[in-house]
Amino acid sequence: MSKSVLIVGCGVFGLSTALELAEKGYKVTALDAYPIPSPWSAATDYNKIIRAEYADVLHTKLGVEAIHAWRTDPIFDGIYHECGRVMITPTHHQGRIEFENLGIQNLKLFGEGSRIQYFKGSEDVYN
Repeated sequence: MSKSVLIVGCGVFGLSTALELAEKGYKVTALDAYPIPSPWSAATDYNKIIRAEYADVLHTKLGVEAIHAWRTDPIFDGIYHECGRVMITPTHHQGRIEFENLGIQNLKLFGEGSRIQYFKGSEDVYN
């Protein structure tokens, strides 16, 4: 007997859960009040950023795995676009600098972080 699951809400969490359960053999029905992509979904617009650098190694591992899936799984072909991002950290904010450095170290544990570029001041960014 196969197991059935009903998911109400087809935002990023609902659809990713539906996909994962379907891949595990569940019969999945997903419902939403709107056609996909729902205008109420937090993940609808094009300008979402995915990051994987976290101070916690487990979160970094999960982030790296998710990005790898977005890059390589054919189901996401044409809908995942890596655009990069800019982080601005004041030089006097030592706690934030340490947090970001730890996250980058954790990325490197999983073979990521090689494309990070460092700029000092607006002149570097604009040149």
